[in-house]
Amino acid sequence: MFGLKASNFAQGIWLKAIGVVWCLLCCFASATAMAQTEEDIAAVEGACQRGRLASCAWLGEVFHAGKGIARDDAKALAYSVMACSGNIASACAHAGRLFRWGEENVRNLARALASYELACSEGNGEGCLQAAFMLRDGEGAVSNPSASMVYGKEACIHGEALGCALVASGYELGNGVDSDAKRAFEYYRKACRLQLELGCEEERRLSGSVKGPGSK
Repeated sequence: MFGLKASNFAQGIWLKAIGVVWCLLCCFASATAMAQTEEDIAAVEGACQRGRLASCAWLGEVFHAGKGIARDDAKALAYSVMACSGNIASACAHAGRLFRWGEENVRNLARALASYELACSEGNGEGCLQAAFMLRDGEGAVSNPSASMVYGKEACIHGEALGCALVASGYELGNGVDSDAKRAFEYYRKACRLQLELGCEEERRLSGSVKGPGSK
């Protein structure tokens, strides 16, 4: 037994996640830097209807951003779901954001989770990360800490520092897995290497009680 105490980070890591949420919401507004004309939209809609799913994905971003056209999350979602059906991972993640945080008429947490899971299955780190959060917190499904850890590990593999930190916290607190201080240390280290300062703080905190790989 390593006798670890739950840290401020383990207690409050999800406050940091609020920053991710705000970042995602800001990305919604800046998805398209330049205003689009009706002619632009009509041309791309034609391409989408002819099966060019990348065009459908682009329309999903544009109709949500509302650059040069009225924002329409229902249309944005329809186009994103269409592109997602063709395994365009970024469109699946965008559909997840719309189902989760879009206008009220399109919100559906169960479908948000399913969209994030699809995005993750196609190698999208954001999808893995957000699926991990939702499963941990019981959004869109009954809380499932074990599944949350699986998605958190996938997010970490895809370079999402918060995914590494989520897994580290799970190992430290025994949430969804058996408590394992050494593995907690290893995942905090991964988070630190991905430039998450709080991960570095936790790595330093645990370094006195756990000799991790490469420790001096």
